[in-house]
Amino acid sequence: MSTLTTHEDARGRILAAPQGLVGRFGLVLLTLVLLLIIAPLAERSMIHIEVFSVSITLILGTGVYALSRRRWVLLVALAIGVPAFAIEWISNYFPTTALVMANLGSFLAFIVFLGTVIAYEILREERVGIDTVLGGVTIYMLMGMGWAFAYSAVEHVVPGAFSTELPLQDLRPDTFEFVFPELLYFSFVTLTTLGYGDIAPLDPAARMLAIFEAIVGQLYVAVAIAALVGLLLTQLHPDKSERLGPGPDA
Repeated sequence: MSTLTTHEDARGRILAAPQGLVGRFGLVLLTLVLLLIIAPLAERSMIHIEVFSVSITLILGTGVYALSRRRWVLLVALAIGVPAFAIEWISNYFPTTALVMANLGSFLAFIVFLGTVIAYEILREERVGIDTVLGGVTIYMLMGMGWAFAYSAVEHVVPGAFSTELPLQDLRPDTFEFVFPELLYFSFVTLTTLGYGDIAPLDPAARMLAIFEAIVGQLYVAVAIAALVGLLLTQLHPDKSERLGPGPDA
């Protein structure tokens, strides 16, 4: 059970919020946004690989913290996150194909597990609060991040799976930190269905991934996020929702 903290709003209503969820989801979301900022800037840094790995480590750390509510969930998170952390740093200095693919796979598995548990936490909450909406946004960000790692795996298995102004493998060495910023950009452009066209999937597997990402992204925003925000507004303003209900003669 989560620890509840209560406070009164301007009308004297008691609002409850599960304290254990507020900081956890917010921290994960913050690190995900931080990676979006760091990824393109890190390319221009002399220590770009280390900077990128630090941001990945922060996501792993806040993700494990977010999953620490239940013992078995924490153990599974550690079982996935600790190897992912180790492989991330080892692959920086020994960027073999096996280590790079293990890196992509372990982090993708962690993202999928993290998103699944957050979704479960949201669905079991009796009340929708700001923290719950943050959890929904975090899942959306994890979708874009997870698909970016899947695109990176395809690009390493099939070099040239994506077309751009210059081939990704010709621009950078064969280590996923160098192609990831472009594919992270492509992932979120696809997730939001912006479709600038500067990067396009050529390989059938890459195209299929892009199709599913576009469909899932639109459905998630239209259904899940809209429902969470709607429920939150209803709980914050129950008097308005009552006026929208059936009339006295119903």
